[in-house]
Amino acid sequence: MEIKMKNIHMNRISKENVMQITIDEDINMPETKPDIVKILKSSAFPNLVQTRAMEEKLEISGKLEFSILYLTEEENHRINSLNGSIDFLELMNYENANKVSNIKCNIVVEDVSVKIINSRKLSLKAILLIKVLAEEMYDEEIMEDIEGVKEKVEVLKRSIELSHLVVNTNDTIRIKTELTVPNNKPNVDELLYKHFSLKNQDVRCVDNAINISGEMKAFVLYYGNGNSMIGSLEGTIPYSNKLDINGINDDMIACVEYRLGCVDVEVREDEDGESRILSIDAVIELDIKVYEDRTNEIISDIYSPIMDTKLVADNVEFDKILIKNYSKCKLNKNININTQGSKIMQICYADCQARVEETNILDGNIEVLGVATLNLIYIKDNDSEPLGTIKTDIPFSHIIEAGLEGKNVIYTVLPCVEQVITNMLSGEEVELKLNIGLDAIVKERIVENVIRSVEFEKMDSELLMKLPPIIGYVVHDGESLWDIAKKYHTTIEMIKKTNHMQNDKVEKGKKLLIISRVQY
Repeated sequence: MEIKMKNIHMNRISKENVMQITIDEDINMPETKPDIVKILKSSAFPNLVQTRAMEEKLEISGKLEFSILYLTEEENHRINSLNGSIDFLELMNYENANKVSNIKCNIVVEDVSVKIINSRKLSLKAILLIKVLAEEMYDEEIMEDIEGVKEKVEVLKRSIELSHLVVNTNDTIRIKTELTVPNNKPNVDELLYKHFSLKNQDVRCVDNAINISGEMKAFVLYYGNGNSMIGSLEGTIPYSNKLDINGINDDMIACVEYRLGCVDVEVREDEDGESRILSIDAVIELDIKVYEDRTNEIISDIYSPIMDTKLVADNVEFDKILIKNYSKCKLNKNININTQGSKIMQICYADCQARVEETNILDGNIEVLGVATLNLIYIKDNDSEPLGTIKTDIPFSHIIEAGLEGKNVIYTVLPCVEQVITNMLSGEEVELKLNIGLDAIVKERIVENVIRSVEFEKMDSELLMKLPPIIGYVVHDGESLWDIAKKYHTTIEMIKKTNHMQNDKVEKGKKLLIISRVQY
């Protein structure tokens, strides 16, 4: 006897640990930097260096890259900046950490604040949320067919739609490009502040490849014209990459998580010897998964009319992708800015980062509750304090139509800010228009009874002889010909032949003549 099995390749999160840490560090000003009068803006970016598994713990090391814009007393150089990094090393309790093959670590800055201790010393405090996921790749076997059985065996099959994980990999996209300062802006003498973010990501499966594209939004604030004028440069850098992967086709579903890593900016001279070119080197980290929906034949039941059949079966969970949905949430809001007696002359830069804080199934749809954090840099009509900044959180909610009533599902929703538009309404009020993309993937958790093994043994002759050779039977509610044939040790074909039936359909109350103890 040969049993044909088929593997269904899947993934699941087997364990999740969350830890919050606080970084509290005093920072001394370098001798080359002027004294601090006021903090204008502070930001921080976590950079994971290593995750090392120990017996019952995880060692997580990284760097917190920080950038601080501040006000000085220098008359012709009122704005300055300080950039640096702080190393951190944390131990997380994690049972059997050294036995987990695939650990994913994500670090988010929940809050960062910088206070002045004195004109030459700062206190930086940052709260980091560290989330560690243990991702398990595994195969579940299903029984497809059975061959080579000498005795007569009846096999019942059914078709099920399941999602197979066909690709699970990490990759990177390297962006090396240049931005040129327009003629109406000053040369770049000193970089003050930089910010980069990813927008409008798109991923498509094609034959034997995945096409990934999007945009990187860039902003640089600098001193120009002999450090006497503040200038800014903003640009959108498109990127695209083709990942060659054998076996991929356009019917498959790709799910990609993006993370912008380190971005280096270098000032270079143009052909005229002027500092008007910004050389940009960036890395985008990709976590790629590709699924394929396949129709699978699975054996539901097996029996022999003349042999005793012993089955071993259990319930197994499978996944099927129900929805891969990309929806948009639009926000319009007027924001009043406390300019402390000054007026906004010009908005230099506006950027938003969105995060999902809570999701719920509501009337079969997915309710998304989140926060968009707006960062605004503007020029004021105040020579002693020419630059102003604001950081504010804007809550948002959105309903993703899904039709999930009565279904057991798991899902993820990834936000992406597509567009940020700001308009000055007055010297103290700004209009914000925001488009947030929500990329949702919903999997239905399907429970199937799967036969693991089957054995055939000689039937007890005494029990077999007790069965009446001919039976008059009335079909009960919910019964099938398979149920009746198995119960009375015959076959569906024999029942159909005896009762002159053209198909397998039977209804409650139908009278059947059944010949038991089939002989071969």
